[in-house]
Amino acid sequence: MLTIQAPGVKSEDLRISYEDDILIVDADTEAEHGRLSFKRQAKCPNADPTTAEAKHENGVLTVTLKKLPPREAVYIKVGDAQIPDGAQDDENDAPYTLTVAAPGVKPSDILIEASRTTLSIHGETSRGQSSFSIHRTYKLPTNVNVSAAIATHVDGLLSVRLPTRPAEAATTITIHKAEKEAEAEAEAETKELSTKTVEEEVKENSWLAEFDTLLEDLAEMGFEDGESNRAALAKHSGSIKLAIKELVMNRRA
Repeated sequence: MLTIQAPGVKSEDLRISYEDDILIVDADTEAEHGRLSFKRQAKCPNADPTTAEAKHENGVLTVTLKKLPPREAVYIKVGDAQIPDGAQDDENDAPYTLTVAAPGVKPSDILIEASRTTLSIHGETSRGQSSFSIHRTYKLPTNVNVSAAIATHVDGLLSVRLPTRPAEAATTITIHKAEKEAEAEAEAETKELSTKTVEEEVKENSWLAEFDTLLEDLAEMGFEDGESNRAALAKHSGSIKLAIKELVMNRRA
């Protein structure tokens, strides 16, 4: 769980993404005293960005990421043949190659273990009164494909070839509005809709206040059937012109 102070920043101006074990939060917004920009980064290994949750309330951004179980270590077998040269069309896809001197150590005695972030090499061989050993630990780049690594031990040189994997696309994390903010917006929308409905109803039925006057006007024009007059006015929402037209057509019929 990460908490980031972001006062004066609107929720819609915050951008959150997760890429290569790095959580990135940045914003660019118009604040009260000018433009406000900031960027924060935090390393979060073994995190699941697909189920991440983010909330922004009272100027504080909280991001919660579930932890994934650590990846199992990969053991790289050491062979005694030269690593073949592999042609790479794209320089960005070229593998990493590590060469370490390990004279006197048998290939079968060398144990290479690769985790998500480190590569460890340990080996020891005894010959008579002599003992030969190798112990090394290296930090691995994030784009290494350890499951496809190969290693050879030839003429006292240990070579480890570590292919790269395609870069993972950044995962965007959506900010969920706080309950109070969501309730306030819902209440405002309901109030606006309710006000609009009342206004429309008043506007549509405003002619009802003049209903009796309209009936008197129709009576003076010779339309003496009060019931028919009422029906015609109601049908045409108080439009006396349309009511007269219908009454005339009914009379002719």
